[in-house]
Amino acid sequence: MNMDQLIAKYELLHQYFLRKFPHVRDEYQILARLGKISEELGELNSAVHGELGLQRDDKQARHQRQDVEAEWADLFNTVMLFGIVMKIDMPKAIDQRLADIHKRFEIKQESETHES
Repeated sequence: MNMDQLIAKYELLHQYFLRKFPHVRDEYQILARLGKISEELGELNSAVHGELGLQRDDKQARHQRQDVEAEWADLFNTVMLFGIVMKIDMPKAIDQRLADIHKRFEIKQESETHES
């Protein structure tokens, strides 16, 4: 699946939420998505602590490897939906930031390594 196909799937989910919660619009929608990112990050944090065996015993018994994967996906889903609400050109933003990071750490693109 490419990025455009992925975004199309999230757009369908976004449209569902618009129908399900018609009263949540504009800045409230942005803040709701931002709050949801915080919630999902906290759940991922808890799942990772469980994976590492760092939870107290009563919580520890509830965590398994698939919890980390599920919570990571939930966080990713929420970030993607936030991108849609904020009308971010996600492929462009990701590509630009990766290029900046590669430049900062002097990571060469594969095509650059073959030219030498």
